[in-house]
Amino acid sequence: MNKYTKKERVKIIKKILSDREIKSQLELLGFLKKRGFPVTQATIARDLEEIGVIKVRKGGRVFYQLPKEENEGLERKLRVSFQNFVVGLNYTDNLLLLKTIPGNASGIASVIDKLELNGITGTVAGDDTVLIVTAKKKTDKVLNFLKELMK
Repeated sequence: MNKYTKKERVKIIKKILSDREIKSQLELLGFLKKRGFPVTQATIARDLEEIGVIKVRKGGRVFYQLPKEENEGLERKLRVSFQNFVVGLNYTDNLLLLKTIPGNASGIASVIDKLELNGITGTVAGDDTVLIVTAKKKTDKVLNFLKELMK
């Protein structure tokens, strides 16, 4: 039986991410286990999603970062993700295809889904690709929005 609560685990995760540049969920898992938290990678993934953690790239390093408390907003997270991890955008009809750096597609798709943008029917993510399905009449509007994020 786990003697620690989720609230305590999340607090420790935030402290670790504030103090260090954590590059992977497995690295974070190691730090949590050293502190006595018997968690799985899947639990960490859910916690990071709930906290709103994003991956950033600075000076050739890639690591997790906590969202800024002052009103970060989902659109800001998406803009940061696009600028750091999206490498291409193609489309045909109402299907938009984002190419990302490997390992980042699902996080970007998740933020797009949470934004609930008018005109996006849904997303499907692989490792380095996000398929975005739009309502046909809204495709141009969604496409322009996504192109702006890439600037």
